[in-house]
Amino acid sequence: MTCQSGETPDMAFNLLPIYPASGAYVVRLHRDSPSGAAHLLGRVEHLESGEFAVFTDSAELLTWLSKRGEDKGATERPSGLAEE
Repeated sequence: MTCQSGETPDMAFNLLPIYPASGAYVVRLHRDSPSGAAHLLGRVEHLESGEFAVFTDSAELLTWLSKRGEDKGATERPSGLAEE
């Protein structure tokens, strides 16, 4: 591939995925979960390990996800992603 100037661009490909499978979770909300973020009711499962937890509100869900990330050393943000 060449640029309009005829030069070959320097391209570096990062072979590490931005969202690796080791960080994949499934969050299932209970059908009777009331609307509103503070009232979530459901189950979260880490796909790679099968580890799961039942939560009764958003704080429990976020606490479990945070703790699991700390346990696995997955708290670092991939480079190039802005903080939300």
